Amino acid sequence: MLRGLEFERGAERSFAVWLANSVYWEVTVKRRERISLTKGEFDAWRVRAWPNFHLIGAALDRVVGLLLPSFVLHFHAGPPYRFLRFAFPTGPFRWNPRGLIEATRLDDGG
Repeated sequence: MLRGLEFERGAERSFAVWLANSVYWEVTVKRRERISLTKGEFDAWRVRAWPNFHLIGAALDRVVGLLLPSFVLHFHAGPPYRFLRFAFPTGPFRWNPRGLIEATRLDDGG
């Protein structure tokens, strides 16, 4: 779904990806940046995502926001916006190490 987004330079996009009728993920695309992977350097869109529990309860949403850092995805800056990198928390606290998944095949078939 995120690969199908049309990004424009300098544009900021924000939308919700619903998981249920009261829990959803906030997704924000704010900027384009240069990232370095094992396959080289790429221009990429930085996408932040985090769970939102505001409709269940504002207190729960604040607690989750304090404990769980956002997930960060990078997609290639040009069409077809291929996935490049995904950084995510490995535990419920900000001091837990972050996991990292990177694309290893970036040719036309990847």
